[in-house]
Amino acid sequence: MDPIGVCLPDMETSRSGPGPPAGGATDVAPRWISEQFDDVRPPLRMHVVATDRNASMARRRFRDWLTLDVCSELLDDLVLAVYEAVTNAVEHGYADRPDGPGPVRLQARRGSGQVQITVSDEGIWRAPTGQRFRGRGLTLMRLLTHDVHIVAGHSGTVVRLRAEVSS
Repeated sequence: MDPIGVCLPDMETSRSGPGPPAGGATDVAPRWISEQFDDVRPPLRMHVVATDRNASMARRRFRDWLTLDVCSELLDDLVLAVYEAVTNAVEHGYADRPDGPGPVRLQARRGSGQVQITVSDEGIWRAPTGQRFRGRGLTLMRLLTHDVHIVAGHSGTVVRLRAEVSS
């Protein structure tokens, strides 16, 4: 896909520096651009209250952030993995907490052929109560990404996901 909204050097006058191959082939421009620029988008940073509604909003924002140049199958996989991580913070980090839900942070950055995602909360992990137990979140995250790293403690949980992507 062609990048949108990218400021590029004037390719006609940049004969002395790097540029796309001669011959005017337009199909090489996206590849040349991706070789010159690691990524053009800023990192995604969200800080929301841990609710089901905000988990859905985080899923939509992550999808919008990553949609530009990732194939639809990989996009769907990563969106589901992120949603599971955020939902785990909602359901486990703040389950039955008397003072209500706390913050969830979603950060994502793209570069060097990969997407790195961090979901963190300040809750204390608790098993879900009643019928809410489904037990698929961690399994899905592990199946849908290349690396999953989880650190849980008294000050919260941090989930780091990494997936290899190509433009």
